Amino acid sequence: FTEKTMGQACGCSEGPAQEDRIKELEQLLATEKDDYQRLQENYDKITDETEKLVASQKNASSKLKSQIKSLEKEKKDIFKEMMKEKKKITKLDEEKSNLENRKNNMERQLKDYQAQIEKFQEAEQSATSKNDSLSSRGGHNIPPSPSHSERNRNLRTGDDDDYKTPSPSPGPPMSEYDIEQDLTDIATWIATKTGDKKKDHKIFNKKMTELFTKRTDDHRYQIALQWFQQNNQSLLEAIERKLDGKTRGVPYRILSGLLQTPAQIDAAWIHECIYQDWQIERVADVVCCRSVRELHEIKIEYKKLYKDSLSSMLEKLAKHHSKNTMQHMFQHLCNTEQRLRNNKMQSKEKVNMIEIGKNVEWMLNTKNFKHPEKEKMAQLLCINSNDYITILAKQYKAKSKYNEDLQVYLRSKFGLKSVAGNTLQTRVNFVENSNQYFASRIILHGANSSKFKLHNLELINIFLSRFQTDLNQIRLQFNTNNDKDLHHFIKANGSGHTSTYFMMKICDNCKRFA
Repeated sequence: FTEKTMGQACGCSEGPAQEDRIKELEQLLATEKDDYQRLQENYDKITDETEKLVASQKNASSKLKSQIKSLEKEKKDIFKEMMKEKKKITKLDEEKSNLENRKNNMERQLKDYQAQIEKFQEAEQSATSKNDSLSSRGGHNIPPSPSHSERNRNLRTGDDDDYKTPSPSPGPPMSEYDIEQDLTDIATWIATKTGDKKKDHKIFNKKMTELFTKRTDDHRYQIALQWFQQNNQSLLEAIERKLDGKTRGVPYRILSGLLQTPAQIDAAWIHECIYQDWQIERVADVVCCRSVRELHEIKIEYKKLYKDSLSSMLEKLAKHHSKNTMQHMFQHLCNTEQRLRNNKMQSKEKVNMIEIGKNVEWMLNTKNFKHPEKEKMAQLLCINSNDYITILAKQYKAKSKYNEDLQVYLRSKFGLKSVAGNTLQTRVNFVENSNQYFASRIILHGANSSKFKLHNLELINIFLSRFQTDLNQIRLQFNTNNDKDLHHFIKANGSGHTSTYFMMKICDNCKRFA
């Protein structure tokens, strides 16, 4: 691609139109500033005249008093005009700044999309070369992809007339989905109008979710790229326009999330939680419950999206709540370079058992936890590898007086209401069994049907960010732990909520990526 074509391909650039708009705004801004200066000079002149008349004509005739009143009124009118001009200038400045930021973000997203596609293509070529080599030597061939019907043989069916009960429809294997046909279908759905907007939106959301959840992430990226090539408009802009600009609604959140990487989804969620009431516990649930490499990618995406480091924002978040231990935890968790080194040095075979033994003795002999003890505990559970933490937990349980879990120990030392203590318990749960952890979070947020809507965004983030990562394993763990499987749990407890349909659809189709 040429640079211009790439901008179009990713769906993230509006071309020369932005440059023209910025120049137009600059000219308009200069004109408005000139008008404002002229009004200011006129205002100053009239003010001087008024003051002179008031000073020299204390006993002026009724005619002079009338002139003074007239000048005062004119002065007020001019002042009002000045304020209007000032608001126009401020608005134009903001619009210009927003356009420039949008342009910069589009250029960045263009590079990101191309890098993701090139990375996937390289991996695909490498795998193809390896399979060809094995085949030529009489080795094992890669079996063909199972058919769509085989993948979904065990899926439960249901009424698909509304958002509540989705049921997968028959279709070709994932490898046979055609991008051109998908683009044609999407264009048809966007253009379809029945005169009933609510009905149109519902049908459109269902069809788009059905399509996106059955395609791989690379396939979805290619759809977005080729959409712009054919329509000179980004796919997300077309979706936004179809939904009448409702970008904060659940449908748009789902569809836009399915066009993002897991790291981008988590970075956006963290940013949203910080800037909406400084929600430290929601942020901590993401930061302490991602692998080192996942958090490293989140840090990169956060910097690209918001021009600020994730570490510095987490520091501000902890300081906002005056949580010193949380600040240390965030600092250690975000030190992904050291944590990656620790992963190599602290595998099961290489863990320093003498060091772990000393730490267990320290834990057993420390009666009260003050700031230094809390910070040391935070460091132990946040900077070390998962293998190290797992062995530490087992060694503590074996040597404790009542054979208690590490989580029980943390509750006793930090207290039941401690944000840091609860976060460290969450961290240990995730390290010991991540599938079990996420399954339990789904229960926590979704078990109370009356509060389902209150926590639906947290559930959506789990479903979107884990969709092609490990959601199927989480689903299987959930089904093992509970009487209801995940599909029917969401259906029963989320009855009547818009998000229910989308989460059920994601749940049903995550099996395809197992």
